[in-house]
Amino acid sequence: MIKNEQFDNYKEKKEKISLEILERDELKKLIYQDSNIPDGRFVDPDHGGVFHYFDLDEVINPLNQDRMVFPIIKENDLIVGIIDMEYSPTQERVAWVKGVSVDPKYQDKGYSSKLLEKMFEYAQRNNLILQISKYGQTGDGEKKLQKPTERLAKQYGVKIINNN
Repeated sequence: MIKNEQFDNYKEKKEKISLEILERDELKKLIYQDSNIPDGRFVDPDHGGVFHYFDLDEVINPLNQDRMVFPIIKENDLIVGIIDMEYSPTQERVAWVKGVSVDPKYQDKGYSSKLLEKMFEYAQRNNLILQISKYGQTGDGEKKLQKPTERLAKQYGVKIINNN
Protein backbone atom coordinates (compact mmCIF):
# COMPACT_ATOMS: atom_id res chain seq x y z
CA MET A 1 0.00 0.00 0.00
CA ILE A 2 1.39 3.36 -0.96
CA LYS A 3 -0.52 5.76 1.25
CA ASN A 4 -3.58 5.57 3.43
CA GLU A 5 -5.69 8.51 4.52
CA GLN A 6 -8.71 8.23 6.79
CA PHE A 7 -11.41 10.67 7.77
CA ASP A 8 -14.86 10.49 9.26
CA ASN A 9 -18.07 11.46 7.54
CA TYR A 10 -20.74 12.62 9.99
CA LYS A 11 -24.22 12.42 8.52
CA GLU A 12 -26.96 10.33 10.06
CA LYS A 13 -24.41 7.78 11.19
CA LYS A 14 -20.66 7.80 11.55
CA GLU A 15 -19.00 6.23 8.49
CA LYS A 16 -15.33 5.35 8.32
CA ILE A 17 -13.98 6.60 5.00
CA SER A 18 -10.46 5.86 3.77
CA LEU A 19 -8.49 6.63 0.63
CA GLU A 20 -5.57 4.54 -0.57
CA ILE A 21 -3.38 4.03 -3.60
CA LEU A 22 -3.04 0.31 -4.29
CA GLU A 23 -0.65 -1.48 -6.57
CA ARG A 24 -2.02 -4.19 -8.85
CA ASP A 25 -1.21 -7.14 -6.58
CA GLU A 26 -2.70 -5.43 -3.53
CA LEU A 27 -5.97 -4.80 -5.34
CA LYS A 28 -6.01 -8.31 -6.76
CA LYS A 29 -5.64 -9.73 -3.24
CA LEU A 30 -8.58 -7.65 -2.00
CA ILE A 31 -10.77 -8.64 -4.93
CA TYR A 32 -10.01 -12.35 -4.70
CA GLN A 33 -9.59 -12.62 -0.90
CA ASP A 34 -7.57 -15.88 -1.08
CA SER A 35 -10.09 -17.47 -3.46
CA ASN A 36 -10.21 -18.30 -7.16
CA ILE A 37 -13.52 -16.45 -7.46
CA PRO A 38 -13.51 -12.64 -7.48
CA ASP A 39 -15.78 -10.43 -5.42
CA GLY A 40 -18.80 -10.11 -7.73
CA ARG A 41 -18.79 -6.34 -7.40
CA PHE A 42 -15.66 -6.20 -9.59
CA VAL A 43 -16.83 -8.34 -12.51
CA ASP A 44 -18.17 -6.87 -15.75
CA PRO A 45 -21.34 -4.83 -15.13
CA ASP A 46 -23.16 -7.06 -17.65
CA HIS A 47 -22.57 -9.90 -15.16
CA GLY A 48 -23.58 -8.04 -12.00
CA GLY A 49 -20.53 -5.89 -11.27
CA VAL A 50 -20.99 -2.37 -9.94
CA PHE A 51 -17.90 -0.58 -11.27
CA HIS A 52 -18.82 0.47 -14.81
CA TYR A 53 -15.41 1.83 -15.78
CA PHE A 54 -13.24 -0.90 -14.29
CA ASP A 55 -11.80 -3.90 -16.12
CA LEU A 56 -10.93 -6.87 -13.89
CA ASP A 57 -9.02 -8.49 -16.76
CA GLU A 58 -6.38 -5.76 -16.48
CA VAL A 59 -5.80 -6.64 -12.82
CA ILE A 60 -5.46 -10.34 -13.65
CA ASN A 61 -3.08 -9.80 -16.58
CA PRO A 62 0.51 -10.44 -15.38
CA LEU A 63 1.85 -8.11 -18.09
CA ASN A 64 0.41 -5.22 -16.07
CA GLN A 65 2.45 -6.15 -12.97
CA ASP A 66 4.29 -2.87 -12.55
CA ARG A 67 2.24 -0.64 -14.82
CA MET A 68 -0.95 -0.09 -12.83
CA VAL A 69 -2.02 1.73 -9.70
CA PHE A 70 -5.50 2.13 -8.29
CA PRO A 71 -6.66 4.99 -6.10
CA ILE A 72 -9.55 3.56 -4.10
CA ILE A 73 -12.05 4.86 -1.58
CA LYS A 74 -13.55 2.66 1.11
CA GLU A 75 -16.57 3.16 3.28
CA ASN A 76 -16.49 1.00 6.40
CA ASP A 77 -13.72 -1.14 4.82
CA LEU A 78 -15.74 -1.80 1.63
CA ILE A 79 -14.28 -0.52 -1.66
CA VAL A 80 -16.94 1.82 -3.04
CA GLY A 81 -14.92 3.69 -5.66
CA ILE A 82 -11.86 3.13 -7.81
CA ILE A 83 -9.71 4.83 -10.42
CA ASP A 84 -7.95 2.66 -12.98
CA MET A 85 -4.52 4.17 -13.79
CA GLU A 86 -1.85 2.71 -16.04
CA TYR A 87 1.66 3.96 -16.71
CA SER A 88 2.33 4.47 -20.41
CA PRO A 89 4.74 1.87 -21.79
CA THR A 90 6.04 4.37 -24.36
CA GLN A 91 6.01 7.75 -22.62
CA GLU A 92 8.07 8.35 -19.52
CA ARG A 93 6.22 9.87 -16.53
CA VAL A 94 2.81 9.60 -18.28
CA ALA A 95 -0.08 7.82 -16.59
CA TRP A 96 -3.34 7.08 -18.33
CA VAL A 97 -6.53 7.56 -16.34
CA LYS A 98 -8.58 4.73 -17.79
CA GLY A 99 -11.68 5.00 -15.66
CA VAL A 100 -13.28 6.45 -12.54
CA SER A 101 -16.02 4.31 -11.01
CA VAL A 102 -18.16 4.61 -7.92
CA ASP A 103 -20.63 1.92 -6.86
CA PRO A 104 -24.10 3.35 -7.70
CA LYS A 105 -25.23 2.73 -4.10
CA TYR A 106 -22.55 5.16 -2.91
CA GLN A 107 -22.84 7.89 -5.54
CA ASP A 108 -23.73 11.48 -4.72
CA LYS A 109 -21.49 11.49 -1.64
CA GLY A 110 -18.56 13.28 -3.28
CA TYR A 111 -16.48 10.11 -3.55
CA SER A 112 -15.46 10.72 -7.18
CA SER A 113 -14.13 14.13 -6.20
CA LYS A 114 -12.18 12.67 -3.29
CA LEU A 115 -10.73 9.97 -5.58
CA LEU A 116 -9.70 12.53 -8.18
CA GLU A 117 -8.02 14.65 -5.54
CA LYS A 118 -6.12 11.60 -4.26
CA MET A 119 -5.04 10.80 -7.83
CA PHE A 120 -3.72 14.35 -8.34
CA GLU A 121 -1.84 14.22 -5.03
CA TYR A 122 -0.23 10.98 -6.23
CA ALA A 123 0.59 12.49 -9.64
CA GLN A 124 2.14 15.57 -8.03
CA ARG A 125 4.22 13.51 -5.58
CA ASN A 126 5.48 11.26 -8.42
CA ASN A 127 5.95 14.05 -10.99
CA LEU A 128 3.48 12.43 -13.41
CA ILE A 129 1.70 13.78 -16.45
CA LEU A 130 -1.90 12.54 -16.69
CA GLN A 131 -3.82 11.58 -19.79
CA ILE A 132 -7.58 11.14 -19.31
CA SER A 133 -8.80 8.32 -21.55
CA LYS A 134 -12.00 8.49 -23.55
CA TYR A 135 -13.50 5.66 -21.56
CA GLY A 136 -17.10 4.51 -21.47
CA GLN A 137 -19.24 3.11 -24.24
CA THR A 138 -19.79 6.57 -25.70
CA GLY A 139 -16.31 7.90 -24.89
CA ASP A 140 -17.89 10.37 -22.50
CA GLY A 141 -15.51 9.74 -19.60
CA GLU A 142 -13.08 12.42 -20.70
CA LYS A 143 -15.89 14.99 -21.06
CA LYS A 144 -17.32 14.19 -17.62
CA LEU A 145 -13.94 14.70 -15.99
CA GLN A 146 -12.81 17.75 -17.96
CA LYS A 147 -13.81 20.50 -15.50
CA PRO A 148 -12.75 18.78 -12.27
CA THR A 149 -9.45 17.56 -13.74
CA GLU A 150 -8.60 20.99 -15.15
CA ARG A 151 -9.28 22.56 -11.73
CA LEU A 152 -7.23 19.93 -9.89
CA ALA A 153 -4.41 20.11 -12.44
CA LYS A 154 -4.07 23.82 -11.69
CA GLN A 155 -4.36 23.30 -7.95
CA TYR A 156 -1.68 20.57 -7.85
CA GLY A 157 0.52 21.83 -10.70
CA VAL A 158 0.03 18.59 -12.67
CA LYS A 159 0.10 18.61 -16.45
CA ILE A 160 -2.71 16.95 -18.42
CA ILE A 161 -2.25 15.94 -22.04
CA ASN A 162 -5.04 15.50 -24.58
CA ASN A 163 -5.89 12.28 -26.36
CA ASN A 164 -5.81 14.00 -29.75
